[in-house]
Amino acid sequence: MTDTISLTMTLFGAFRPYTGGKTLCLTAPAGATLAQVRGLLERELRSRFPSFADAELLAVSAFADERQILDDDTVLADGAAVAVLPPICGG
Repeated sequence: MTDTISLTMTLFGAFRPYTGGKTLCLTAPAGATLAQVRGLLERELRSRFPSFADAELLAVSAFADERQILDDDTVLADGAAVAVLPPICGG
């Protein structure tokens, strides 16, 4: 068993300009919850993109796997593909 897991993050909406529509690979500790990964993702975005100014938006964004919206206490598995879905306004 490894001490870390690898995640593939796909960022949508307001976050797409940071990644150009490409996925972002993130390493997290084994047994990490979505809440922990949210924090890791924020630090990674700040590190890679000095212009990142959407931490508040990230805090209220939904995270989903291939089947469902994930709760902050969800433990993520190695190799998980996670979508980051910011809230959408309009109507």
